[in-house]
Amino acid sequence: MSKKRDLKSVNGFKSIYPEDWLKWQYIQNIVEKTVESFGFKRISAPSIERRSLYEVKPPWSEGLISQTFSFFDNQKNYLTLIPEQTPTRSRMVQELKKIELPIRWYDTSKRWRQEDKIKNDRAKEFLQTDIDIIGCDSVEADADILACAASIYKSLGLGKEVEISINDRKLLENILFYAGVKPKDCYAAVKIVDDKEKISRKEFHNRFKAIGLANKQIAFIYRMISLSGSIINCVQKVKKINKNIAKKSDEILKRFIQLSDILKWYGVYDMCRLDLSIARGSFYTGIIFEVSDKNKKLGALSGGGRYDWLISMYGERDLPAIGFGFGYMGTIEKLEESKLLNLPPNKSGIFVSCENPKKNYKMAIELVNILREEGRVAEIDIGKKPDNLEKFNVFILLKSNFYNDYLAEINVGQKKNIIKMDDIYYVSKN
Repeated sequence: MSKKRDLKSVNGFKSIYPEDWLKWQYIQNIVEKTVESFGFKRISAPSIERRSLYEVKPPWSEGLISQTFSFFDNQKNYLTLIPEQTPTRSRMVQELKKIELPIRWYDTSKRWRQEDKIKNDRAKEFLQTDIDIIGCDSVEADADILACAASIYKSLGLGKEVEISINDRKLLENILFYAGVKPKDCYAAVKIVDDKEKISRKEFHNRFKAIGLANKQIAFIYRMISLSGSIINCVQKVKKINKNIAKKSDEILKRFIQLSDILKWYGVYDMCRLDLSIARGSFYTGIIFEVSDKNKKLGALSGGGRYDWLISMYGERDLPAIGFGFGYMGTIEKLEESKLLNLPPNKSGIFVSCENPKKNYKMAIELVNILREEGRVAEIDIGKKPDNLEKFNVFILLKSNFYNDYLAEINVGQKKNIIKMDDIYYVSKN
């Protein structure tokens, strides 16, 4: 006897049913409404790219290529489901015949990564909204992106539940190089810093020792990247602890002070803090940030940063850029944990049925056509009434003597009325 096929869904790929999808749709609507209020324009990018798009620079491929779902198509092109949309946007910018700067783009779509461990903030297939400003390297652009991220979480009711942890990639590299990390080991060192909260102090020490650092150097790195707090206070701490790093990072620290002023004007400064342990991916060049819940039960909910060199890797245009990805999975979990997922009532519009389908079904169809043309959601009896008629705002039953008297039974909640068709719109509105 042949074995039964395993028809279970693949681990890391989630089926979302209508009731759950309402949560995603509710959040997506808030995210996109907020993003559009900042002037970002929607784009639609491919779900599949050439794998070579992710091989433009070794540090990129080290961290990401191993996670891609890659395959050959019928023409033997080596392709991958996109694990990240930043390279795609870089390619799209290079392909534009005419360009108007700054570019303000956003897109909501799926991403795919072969994650080893399925976590609350990311599975193998996940939805993400990416928001980018391209063609502007000002601190004002940094602040605009941060304010947009903060505003999304405020609009979701999580303004006091989350915090935005900020760092600068160049500042982190200055700390690592000062401590003795060699340029060839920079990517490995950044990865160790990025894993700081996931590994023990001992493992942190051993991994730095493996790239040639002494105990004193490792202790210095740990002390520096443990600095966190308000932006202004943290800048002062960096200056106080090490003048050499402060001098080399002078422009970065001044930019942080400017940033703090602008964030205050946006009204989101209190949501933001400096955290020198934030590292993120290999392609960032300046400010980087992550949104996380304050109680630290969940991982990063969203994150992003400045990637000023990446676009030039795909063509002649050399444009600075900053952006972030809004993550849905962790944010939904945080909303549910905080009891802030306030969905509108799940009602399904109008249901139309008739006592005598042979006689009145044509009229029932005419009625739902009219209702739909009026912009209403109208469902018709297809020979099997729904198990739960209470889920409809309005239930209309065409009576058997409909053609004689044009009467219909209208059920709105607990109220039932027999009325003339002329009054149907008034009842359905109310």
